[in-house]
Amino acid sequence: MKNRAGRLSAAFFAAAAAVVLASFPAMAGDWKKGTGENANSWWYDLGSGKWAKGWEWIDGDNDGVAEKYYFDQNGWLLTGTVTPDGFTVNAEGAWVDGGNVRIMVSTVPGEEAPAGNEGAAGGQEAAAGSAPETAAAAETDTAAGGPGAASAGAGEETPAAQGNYSAALVERARSYVGKLRYVYGGYSLETGTDCSGFTKLLFAEFGIDLPRGTGDQLGAGTRIPADQVRPGDLVFWANGSGRIYHVGIISGNGMFIHASNTARGWVFEDRLGDMPAPAGYARY
Repeated sequence: MKNRAGRLSAAFFAAAAAVVLASFPAMAGDWKKGTGENANSWWYDLGSGKWAKGWEWIDGDNDGVAEKYYFDQNGWLLTGTVTPDGFTVNAEGAWVDGGNVRIMVSTVPGEEAPAGNEGAAGGQEAAAGSAPETAAAAETDTAAGGPGAASAGAGEETPAAQGNYSAALVERARSYVGKLRYVYGGYSLETGTDCSGFTKLLFAEFGIDLPRGTGDQLGAGTRIPADQVRPGDLVFWANGSGRIYHVGIISGNGMFIHASNTARGWVFEDRLGDMPAPAGYARY
């Protein structure tokens, strides 16, 4: 991304020229790198304790050309993945379409867009429904240290404590509810999967390698007490002999998402309270 690792090359602009879009107000701020467990993650500081959230057009070096980036609900930039709403971002976090980085000629908020800055092909925005929507507002926090830096109130977690993938993971899992079939022994997000296949495949999209079996997934993760469970954690059930037989993903508000069973036949988001007592929880 620009103004983080230097300006983009002339070759980049030659490749992207065909997808220049119409003028728009770009977010003004500074790229910042996380610390601690988020040392390899980036966020965009808008000043006054605010940071970018969701989709944002950003002209990082104020050269009049901006790219679109996706920030999760905790403010961390997603890179090299598919966003929860189904768009691809490259290793730098920029939205790509057909192998090209999508760019726009930008203006500083409050300024008029200069005349004649549309792309050679007419500068039209992508058709409705084919381009990601920009967030209406940035997330706000009082801390100067970036996403999650503010102290939490009683019973609350700082946003950074939730990791830089959990919100996107939950939304990705939710996108399969009622759409992906449960298949005993299955291992595909297209044709169907069982419960542990579902969790393994989803976590793999975020660069996290889980074992294949339910018991192994519990054993390989960090065990979490019930009162510290948060969205993105795994929840497990055992039979009377203690064998782990089922796993799901905590989605928040007393709910979890799972590839259910042969009888129900689909991925569901269900209430934890409607299930037997869990055998344990694990975090990756």
